[in-house]
Parts: sequence; C-alpha cells; structure tokens
Amino acid sequence: MVRFALFVALLCAVTIYAWRRGGWPEKASASALAAQVVIDQAYHLLIGTRGGDFTDVHMWHFMLDIVLFAAVLFIALRADRFWPLWLGGTMIIMLSAHALRGMAEMHPDIYAVINRYPFWMAILVVGVGTALQDQRARKAAIEPNS
Repeated sequence: MVRFALFVALLCAVTIYAWRRGGWPEKASASALAAQVVIDQAYHLLIGTRGGDFTDVHMWHFMLDIVLFAAVLFIALRADRFWPLWLGGTMIIMLSAHALRGMAEMHPDIYAVINRYPFWMAILVVGVGTALQDQRARKAAIEPNS
C-alpha cells in the first residue's frame, strides 16, 4: 500500500509539473499516464477485483497498455522532442511482459516486475522531459532571438 501511495504521489507531482511548465507533449503524456491509472482503479473498484494477481495474463491491463502505447506513439510522432521515444520504449517493455507471460510459464513476481516497474520509469521520463522543456523555455525567455 505504501508503494502505491508513493506511486500516486510521484504521478501527481509529475502531472502537475507537466501542466505548469511543460509543452503539449509533456501535458499529453502526463495526462495519458494519469488517465490509465484512474481508469484502471475505477475498473477494479467497479468489478471488485484487485490488480495485484499476476498468475495469468491480464487482458484488461494488456488492453490498457495498448491504448496507452497508441497515445504515446501519437505523441512521439508529432512532438519535436526525443524523450517521447524513451517513453515509447517503456511501453514496449510493458507490452512485452504480457506477450512473454502468454507464451511461456513465468513466475508471477517476474511478470509483475516486467509489467509494472516500467510505468515508474515512464513517470520519470515524463518528469525529465518536462524539466528539459522548462529549461529550454526559461533559456529562450532570457536570451532574445537574434
């Protein structure tokens, strides 16, 4: 429970930072990550299940990850930044976890790590991308164009 609270706190902090200091790619990426978490939690509350059982492929999480990957791909193809490609890489790792679990017998803890920890990295990537955009914007405001 403490890990989830830290996860939500980090996601909220990065999302707020992206909305205050980021450009459209940072805002869209942070919003997509936050939306996935909110939708997933709402689903589990409505259905009455917990998302922590990794004994089999979670089709619900697989579908959510595909939608998130599509959103990240859309952002990466239109953004003039490099970090959305890194974000896409974290999504590919998450999608690969589902495929690997479906193809071979895998310990549930390994599936959980491969599937969920890249999301932490995705949050950090959006945070770093926002910090870089903030730095660029501040530098542009100080140095007038020639």
